[in-house]
Amino acid sequence: MEAIIATIIILVLAALMPMLFKSPTTQLPSQVESNLESYAENALSLLINNPQFLSIIQNENWGELDSLMNSIVGPQYDWYVAVIPYGRLLTLSSIVKGSKYVLIPITTVPMWNYSSPIPIPLTDIHVSELTLNVYLLNFLLSTVSPNYFINTTLPLSNVAFIQCANQSLMSNITACIESRQVRMLRWWVTYFDPRTGTAVVWVNATGNMYIVVSANGTLPYNVISGTYCSEPYCFDMGLGGLSNLMNTVYGASYNNEPQFINYVNSNVLSCSISNGVKYGSNYLVELLTNGIYYNVPSSVGCSATVNAPYEPYGYHVYMIGQLITAIPDSFLELTFNNIEVEPYIVYPNGTVNVLSTYQVGSIGVELLYGSNAERMYIIGSSGILNKTMLNQYSYLYLLDLGIEPTISNGVCYLNINVTLYDLVTTSNYNINASVPVGSCSNALGINVTIGGISIAQQSQNPQGNTNYTYNTTTIVYDLWFIGTPTTTQYMPIYVNYEFQRIDALNIIPPNYREKFAINGFSPTASAFAVVQLGNSSYYLVYIGLSSLSR
Repeated sequence: MEAIIATIIILVLAALMPMLFKSPTTQLPSQVESNLESYAENALSLLINNPQFLSIIQNENWGELDSLMNSIVGPQYDWYVAVIPYGRLLTLSSIVKGSKYVLIPITTVPMWNYSSPIPIPLTDIHVSELTLNVYLLNFLLSTVSPNYFINTTLPLSNVAFIQCANQSLMSNITACIESRQVRMLRWWVTYFDPRTGTAVVWVNATGNMYIVVSANGTLPYNVISGTYCSEPYCFDMGLGGLSNLMNTVYGASYNNEPQFINYVNSNVLSCSISNGVKYGSNYLVELLTNGIYYNVPSSVGCSATVNAPYEPYGYHVYMIGQLITAIPDSFLELTFNNIEVEPYIVYPNGTVNVLSTYQVGSIGVELLYGSNAERMYIIGSSGILNKTMLNQYSYLYLLDLGIEPTISNGVCYLNINVTLYDLVTTSNYNINASVPVGSCSNALGINVTIGGISIAQQSQNPQGNTNYTYNTTTIVYDLWFIGTPTTTQYMPIYVNYEFQRIDALNIIPPNYREKFAINGFSPTASAFAVVQLGNSSYYLVYIGLSSLSR
């Protein structure tokens, strides 16, 4: 039990309830607090971060709640506490039930620049990057269709994604399916975190879509043929799949190498030195550098030449990597090559005229493995553009390098953003920079293209009188590039936070939920958050306060 409680994860579900949550830096004052809403938020923070309270929920020891609350909330306030299984407050509307499937609607919205005479997309209008909490979706499914669930043992293996191809039937997906005007989408699971239930999924569509959850716990349902797919992810149809990282973790072989995100495989990647490179079935490439031992070179590089179209929203390249060992002061680089920028104008008749073409060269990110810490740099043609220190080595990570164009005061710029997601610790590190490219006077917009991407690794050995007898080794599991994806998403999940409903669903017995057990409590201020226990159960925790002073 203590182990479960120790692994409590506090989650504020921003997509479901927009609440700013702040943890106090000092103990709560017990006598006077001028801002009661802030006081309530601080009290809530102290409560849900207290192991005793989490134990109270886990074991339903409600008798301990009174003394705990009185130690947190000052005597000038009447307090009220509610604990509610979160699913009871949620309503998943617009769900569609078929004979062998249920449909969960989801909408992604591309960003546009409407300030220009002609709207310009700021994100890819054809590709979405979805972030789904599978545990929460399963909880919601259990309240409306108890026999349906999204597989988490082989993550999302029994789902598919569809979209109505007929705009006039968008609001009637059943009619769209029955008239065979629906299309099965292609999709790819980048990552699933079993600790939180978070899944990152790429889909080749934006707008209104549906997640098809099959009655079969392993195989997806094909709504067009009316049959189950022969393999998980409809892999036999080339529709869905897993990243190499996920295939490695789950002992599977379902990487569909989706080309709608320009997935890079070993047929496209060319490496300079063969003895510093290994290829594998469940990873793209392994890089080894040393210089003096094991017939391994001091540096190695791999590149892919690409034929990318000019896009107004720029490009991102993503890499899932694993650091195995590092000789101090070794580094790894991920780079965009042969970048071109073209400002343009559009005439009233729709004709596009390119004003000029600027050769930017290369922009990349470098991970430097120092003796005691890891550093991350943005590297441009002129040298280091920005840098940051990581708290520790990131041994398994997703690296995202993005370049996006903008115009300011008649000058073209490339905004560079780098994010490293540590998949082990769930930490993330971000740095950015801006590079002037050239004049953009009178330009309506900017298009960007890239000519290639590359990965390089280098080790300095020996260093002074020290010879390192191990290699710097990095495994690159997955590599892909895409125009800036659409990430804004909506699901029809509604939450009712009305106090009367909270009071009716409160699982704390009436004689323990309030300081003074008097009917008709009316909160003057309140605060709430969602906690997830180690068994993946979600609970809303609510605090209401009412001043006793006149």
